[in-house]
Amino acid sequence: MNGTDKNEFDIEPDDNVSTNVISSNKPFKKINHDLSEKDLASSGVIKLLLNEIVKLEYNVSNLSNYRKKYHETDKERIRLEEKQKHYFPHEALFSLCITIGALLVGLYPSMNGDNNNGNIALGVGIVLIIGAAISKVLKK
Repeated sequence: MNGTDKNEFDIEPDDNVSTNVISSNKPFKKINHDLSEKDLASSGVIKLLLNEIVKLEYNVSNLSNYRKKYHETDKERIRLEEKQKHYFPHEALFSLCITIGALLVGLYPSMNGDNNNGNIALGVGIVLIIGAAISKVLKK
């Protein structure tokens, strides 16, 4: 294989290597951008400048669409976060009502005796379960 060692590419670079890289968004920042009257008189320069203006206007129009979409999405995210905040307490109350209602219905056979406590527990348990189910349906 061309006489190269497989581990040749696994060598770490030296720390002394210069990493001076010009920023990619301004690669020509050290060049003088002033155009003279002679430069502006050239039709090639004018065509290049007009081409650059068209590109920039196209980019601006595309970015304005993204800006609009960003703000719409941000508003939707905030709306959904607020909806989620209001949803959690309702969910906790629903779970509590179902749990207590099921507990009271489950205790009915052991409480059923001479007094009326068993019937009251059964009634309250059923009302809690039905009320929790109705609140869940109405919340959606």
